[in-house]
Formats: sequence, C-alpha cells, structure tokens
Amino acid sequence: MKTYILGNIRRALVAVCLMGISAASLAAVSISDFYYNRDGGFYEIRTKADLRNLATLVNTGNCCAGLTFRQVADIAFDTISANNFKAIGNAVNAFAGTFDGDGHTISGINIKKSGSGFTDSFQGLFGRNRGTVKNVTLAASRISGHCHVGGIVGQNNPGGTISNCTVTANVSVLASTSKSLYHGGIVGYNRGSVRKCTSSANMSDNGQQSHCYVGGVAGYNCYYVCECTSSSSLSGEYFVEGLVGQNDGGACTGCHYYGSGATIRRYVLRG
Repeated sequence: MKTYILGNIRRALVAVCLMGISAASLAAVSISDFYYNRDGGFYEIRTKADLRNLATLVNTGNCCAGLTFRQVADIAFDTISANNFKAIGNAVNAFAGTFDGDGHTISGINIKKSGSGFTDSFQGLFGRNRGTVKNVTLAASRISGHCHVGGIVGQNNPGGTISNCTVTANVSVLASTSKSLYHGGIVGYNRGSVRKCTSSANMSDNGQQSHCYVGGVAGYNCYYVCECTSSSSLSGEYFVEGLVGQNDGGACTGCHYYGSGATIRRYVLRG
C-alpha cells in the first residue's frame, strides 16, 4: 500500500512539473514565433499578437540586434482597455534591431500608468531604443507615464535612430504624476537621432504639477533632431516648447513648429 501511495505521489508531482514546463513554454516568446520573409530578409509584424510578442521578446532580454521587423498591415487595438499594450523595451532592456512600419498605422494603444517608479517610466510604442525605428504612424492612442514618455519612443539611446515617423492629433501623451519629466510627441528623452518626423500629439500635464521638459517632438534633446515638424498642443510648467522642451548641447536643425493661429517658428540650433 505504501509503495502504491508513493507511486501516485511521484506521478502527481511529475504531472505538476510537466504542467509548469508546458505553461512556461507557452508564455515564452522566441524569434521562431515570427514569420520570416525569406525574400525580403525580415520578420513580419502582421497582428496585435506579433507586436505584443515583440515587446515580450525585447523586455525579457533579447535586444534583437541585427534583426529587422517590418509591419505588413495596419494594426488596431481596442482603444478602451487600459494597459492593452506593453512598450517594446523597458528600464532594463532596449530594442536594438530595426523596426520598419512601412507606412502602416498602429492605433488604439492605451498605456495607463499612475505611479512614479521605473515601471511607470520609459513608455511609448517603444520604451527604450538603441536601434532603428522608421516609417511608423501612431494614431488614436493614449500613453501616460512618469518620465521618458513619447508617442514613438520613451528614451532614444546613443546609436538609436527614429526617422519618418508620424504621431497624429488623436494621440495623447500624458503625465502620470506630479513632477513627471521628459515627455515628447515623438520621443521623451533623445540621446540619438530623430529625423523627418511629424507630431500633432496632445501633450498634456493631465492636471499634474511640475510637469517639465515637454516638447512637440522631443521633451529633452542632447544629440540631434533634424527636419521635424510639430503642431502639437502642449501644457506643462517648465521647459515647454513646440519642438524641443530643452535642448542640452544638442542640435535642432531645419525644424518647424506650427502653433495656434498658423504661427511658424523655425528652430536652428539651441544650446
């Protein structure tokens, strides 16, 4: 009887372990989960699931260096559910591959953060980038966070490039708490290159105090912003500008801000 009982216990434990392995394997994401287009030499991003899988892949430690992902269709989230998407890249892991939106639109992202920690910062379609993000259009989305928050990228690191990206007027980039910092229509904090991007985003302090470093294109720039345009609406307490909230030793060249009343300001170099 004792042997029979022990045998049943062992079988139960093995079953539990196998269930755990199965659940873990289902939760894991690998590059093999993406369809590889051999003719084009890129991995296809077709659906919400693909975009979420890319976020999981990067956020769990695969920076995707040397890999190219291309969006091959418009992708629409439900616009209602809070936190229906996690940014690609976080406080620990940055995207280092190439993401080509190929002119397609991503819409309906709703990232709602309400705290002031690392998990509430580095928000956007991409949380942190040191690769290439290009040809992306973001529409009908709402992104709130504490620091390093942008429509396309929260923080663009050295070596990172953002080009030919558009954020439409029905996108809101919001402060999550008092003393939220570095919010931009395209990128919150830029240490790389931002080229030929356009933002009409609603940049709002969301009723928070001391919302600082807010820009229609970049909240804070210490490297290069070139040939970008903004017609973003902005609110904040300090360092709030139509293009770059604060330019700290970087360059902002050939850019235009189209404010209310069709006022046009041309930015060249601000230090």
